[in-house]
Amino acid sequence: MPIYEFLCKDCKERFTRLILPGREDEEEEVTCPKCGGKNTQVVPSAFSSSTSSVGGVSCAPSG
Repeated sequence: MPIYEFLCKDCKERFTRLILPGREDEEEEVTCPKCGGKNTQVVPSAFSSSTSSVGGVSCAPSG
């Protein structure tokens, strides 16, 4: 599921929103949770990935 990061141009608050596939038009309707403003924009966010290990053995594929 895509999680988008937004910036409120009014109060400079950064926040995230889950936008379901096929509902990308909702990006235009995002309201800032801090000030309630609708003057928001999508900003690039960092990509994150993690691996899990159980008993010291990694579940990620090796080399």
